[in-house]
Amino acid sequence: MKRNIIIIAHIIFWLLALTVELLPLTGVDDPVKIRRVLIEEIFVTFFCIIVFYIFYFFFATKILSRNKLLLFVVVMMSFIAIYTYLMMLIYPRILFSIIAKPPKVNYVIWYFSAFSYHFVYALWGTMFRFTLDWFKSNQKQKELEKQNVTTELALLRSQVNPHFLFNTLNNIHSFVSRDPDKASFGLIRLSGIMRYMLYETNADIVLLDNEIEYIKNYIELQKLRVKEKDFIDFSVEGNTSGIMIPPLLLIPFIENAFKHGSKRVHSPGVVINLKVVGTQLEFKVNNQISSVKDSHSDDGGLGLKNIHRRLDLLYKNNYSLDIHEEDNRFMVNLKLSLN
Repeated sequence: MKRNIIIIAHIIFWLLALTVELLPLTGVDDPVKIRRVLIEEIFVTFFCIIVFYIFYFFFATKILSRNKLLLFVVVMMSFIAIYTYLMMLIYPRILFSIIAKPPKVNYVIWYFSAFSYHFVYALWGTMFRFTLDWFKSNQKQKELEKQNVTTELALLRSQVNPHFLFNTLNNIHSFVSRDPDKASFGLIRLSGIMRYMLYETNADIVLLDNEIEYIKNYIELQKLRVKEKDFIDFSVEGNTSGIMIPPLLLIPFIENAFKHGSKRVHSPGVVINLKVVGTQLEFKVNNQISSVKDSHSDDGGLGLKNIHRRLDLLYKNNYSLDIHEEDNRFMVNLKLSLN
């Protein structure tokens, strides 16, 4: 919590306390009585301020913060008893020297009255300190959690990028010698993908349209690997303009569909559909399961494992992800709240 805010909180507290103390004067017309009450309240408040800040700066932090409640109560009562007695040795001499006709005082009643005042302000000082410390601790915890989330997201994203590049370069390498034109086309597409990854994906969120263009480039690279034109079915529905999403959030599902899916099937082998409905984004990917049984886990635990963690960090309870097998196809259904 910023220092200026703490100072303002103290000022507001004492203005409210002084206002409460001076409320009895609202119906008084006698100027002599008003002067006497004002002087008394100023002196009482002065001694209460001392008690307040002794507990605020010392007892609350040195004793109570260490969970020594019994010791705190003993010290508190002893201190207030002695402090009130010392105050009564000083207070009458100063007060009666200012007031021309000092009132008759029952010192026993006065002592317990002053004791109760000091007790209340000691509690307020303790509570005030713990309240401010709680806000400080809570704010620090939130900042730490935010920093940890940012660090973890950066790590997860850095793991996705090399995984994608590894797969893509392997794809291009597979036809460099036998079809240079396709290799050149692939390198141009890869160049566009790299440009996007270098200059846009460092942001926390990117335009969905840019992410879709990135996906299209990736799909074009994958089309070079298959003979059938319609092996890949990619469609976009709804209004995608102006929508923002985290970068590289969807590509691991597509990568896995190509990496683990069977290439020896009739079209469509891989079906990808992205739909925007109101404030929700629906993303579906399905592919024919390869004859070689594969759990769709990425090498080194990358891809789907990371995407689960990223979704938890970014969307918490504002998403649903369903992954299952159906009719010999691997199905992914992701729904995100665009809010």
